[in-house]
Order: sequence, then structure tokens, then C-alpha cells
Amino acid sequence: MGLIICDKHGETGFMPFVSKELAEKIIANEPLGNKGIKFVEVIFIDEDDGEEFQQLHYWMSQKCFDSLSPKESYVIQSDEDEVELDKIFDPIMKGGGICGRCFENYLESNSENGVTH
Repeated sequence: MGLIICDKHGETGFMPFVSKELAEKIIANEPLGNKGIKFVEVIFIDEDDGEEFQQLHYWMSQKCFDSLSPKESYVIQSDEDEVELDKIFDPIMKGGGICGRCFENYLESNSENGVTH
């Protein structure tokens, strides 16, 4: 997580793996309705030793998830795997990202709609 200057929270953490659509809804404080928020788990495995070295969540609305029809989880073990992942998620993730505190506040205020994996 990097740092940004948020208009609301000042210098704070940046959540880079939030879809553009969801980031726009958070900024506008627009509720998601009954669809909720979805995340896709991405696990990176070191090619040399086979050990997991990073785990990420790609966050999006359920509507966005349904339009992509991705898997619930991806294991990235090679450059080719990463290229394939980018093909799937770049169209919705490019231009996304949000203040970490705004994201947390939004999750809390929309908790009745649920976060699913």
C-alpha cells in the first residue's frame, strides 16, 4: 500500500487494487444496493522456491464481478500467469484505487450489503 493525500483524511494509505467503478462509487458515497462488494484473491508464488510471497485482493462491485465472470482466486507462478491476469482485470482496475480510510469507511457503511469472496 502506497501513500496518497486524501481530501478527507490527509496523508494516508492507498488501496491500489480497487476497481475504477468501485472507487468512483466510494468517492461519490454511492451505495451499492443489494449487490454488495466482491473481491478476487490473487496469490503470487516465487518461481524459484515455490513459496508464496504476496497475496492481494482485487476489489469490485458484485455487478462488475458478474460482468467479468472471473474465478474466485488466482495463483500466479509465472510471467505468463501474470499477463493472463492483467488481460482479465486491467480493463476494470486501470484508473482505480482509493484512500485506504475511505475504503474502510465505505465497507463499514455498506456492511449490510455484504462483502463476498
